Amino acid sequence: GGTTMKGPGNDFDADYHWRRLATCHPRGAVAATVNTPASLPDAVKQRLGLAEGHAYAILDVKEANGERLVKVKNPWSRAGAWKGLYSLGDSRNWTPELLSTLGYTESEASTGVFWIPWRELCAYFGTLHLSWNPFMLYPGPGGRATKPTRLASHARFDYADSNLLLPQFQLRVSAEVPATVS
Repeated sequence: GGTTMKGPGNDFDADYHWRRLATCHPRGAVAATVNTPASLPDAVKQRLGLAEGHAYAILDVKEANGERLVKVKNPWSRAGAWKGLYSLGDSRNWTPELLSTLGYTESEASTGVFWIPWRELCAYFGTLHLSWNPFMLYPGPGGRATKPTRLASHARFDYADSNLLLPQFQLRVSAEVPATVS
């Protein structure tokens, strides 16, 4: 599941989620993706170069020149390039200094990577998915991460020095028999 970013009755708090990403993503505590809505108006698709019902990876988050920026990767890089604010063609917002600060190049853009303002991401994408690295969620003395020893499953896992290695569970039911889960 993910956090719905817009729609009727939505309580998405863009500032809260920005703070979570800006704090946790740079230290490897969370991997994040965003999805565009399943039905994106044709005008938006044409104007911005987004694909509807499509997942994009969040690679980085930065604040630069007073703007909250998100570095995004379209894995279908040949499906179209980002054409909105901070696209490579946006000479009004990109300066040579900012391009250098963020390390953004035309070569990188050709692989489907682009920077988008957080407010634009919140406006045009529908869902934010966060996958937390439990190893990085428990800072110990001096801010160093410590391994969690117990999760909600009440099992022990060896996270070692993994990066985003999360336990996966699969439950198969092969017969209809009364069962008790504790």
